[in-house]
Amino acid sequence: MNITINRLVEYINATQWEKYYYEENKNDIVTWMTFITTENDLKLLTGGEIVAIQVDIYDINKLIVLLNQCISYHASGILIHHRSKLPLKSKDQLNTFLETNHLFSIIIPDDVNLLNIEKKFNEYVLRMKNADIVEESFIEEFLFKDKRNEMLLGVEHVESFGLNPLGHYQIAVVRAKVNRNDKDRINKEQYVYQLLVGRLKNEKWHTYCMHFGRMIIILFKADEDDFRGYKNYQTLCVQCDFIKKQFPDIILRATLGRICSPITNIKSSFEEALFSLNMFKILSTADQAVVNYYDIGFYQLLRVLHNTEDFLKYYNERLSFLEEYDKEYKAELTMTLWAFLENDCNLNKTAAALFIHINTLRYRISKMEELTKSNLKSNSNLTEFYICYYIKRYLGMNDSNGFPS
Repeated sequence: MNITINRLVEYINATQWEKYYYEENKNDIVTWMTFITTENDLKLLTGGEIVAIQVDIYDINKLIVLLNQCISYHASGILIHHRSKLPLKSKDQLNTFLETNHLFSIIIPDDVNLLNIEKKFNEYVLRMKNADIVEESFIEEFLFKDKRNEMLLGVEHVESFGLNPLGHYQIAVVRAKVNRNDKDRINKEQYVYQLLVGRLKNEKWHTYCMHFGRMIIILFKADEDDFRGYKNYQTLCVQCDFIKKQFPDIILRATLGRICSPITNIKSSFEEALFSLNMFKILSTADQAVVNYYDIGFYQLLRVLHNTEDFLKYYNERLSFLEEYDKEYKAELTMTLWAFLENDCNLNKTAAALFIHINTLRYRISKMEELTKSNLKSNSNLTEFYICYYIKRYLGMNDSNGFPS
């Protein structure tokens, strides 16, 4: 269970202490509480920490530098102790800094033992992490153990997680990608996952997750009347957009399988989500972070009917003539066909997309019809070429003829 600032404040009984921007930051994830005394200590931060500082050790300028560093390391907030030792002018500078940067902070009175707060909270974190292990084990039972066709897990066990065994569920798979040259990329990925899951759980009560390699699997409870998982899709889109704004250097990809029932069938939803993630570049647009399996259309059939040999045979029987012609004469007929299909067979749009004159396009279409012995005004012929288009993308065939990647 992810711990948010909201839970932190309640747990350490900080409601009576002075706080800054509590409402704005209340759903941010907190991973740990730690003391820092020098800038070197900041190198140990991985994101999400509450940083405890005794300000009597520093003058205000050093303190501001330290707080700026905390922000750059994605600390969730700070605990400031012994504030009364700062001069009045320094207190005003500190208040201005906190308000300007919207940094969550709690001002701890002088008579409170900061070490006791740290110990109490970190013990709480460890208990919650143990709860996460139980949660991951629960999901793993359904996704990776054999003989899941029957309700092997007892009804009482499922219900202990607040779930109805006969309810409707949907699986999402999320992958965060950080630049390979970033030395702290593993920690950044994990923090992003914690932040995303924490926000999803605050948005939707029955949400569970587990790590799967460098990805996370999310189990959503779905409404019976939720058409094609639209509600969960919208929720995931909103939260992924939030993450992208907070971490523009991180690429976030998320996919959803179909809604299934009972809960023992969630493995099929997981496999659909994983399939969509593996084909994300093909299925998504440039600015899209979430793909819903319901929306991938013909690729659903290709996945079910998967037979590489037959797919290649079907493709070659219809388009090998074009590809051979292109290779021999350095023509661009295959690329033109893809553009023609992508632009709904509209001549003006296709010519504009290819930056060619419309008469050049008409000539190429005539040549394509000659080589394939097909009329491109015929719906049945166009359907066959559309199938070839999807097959090539599905199989990731070598892009030697201008096929869009």
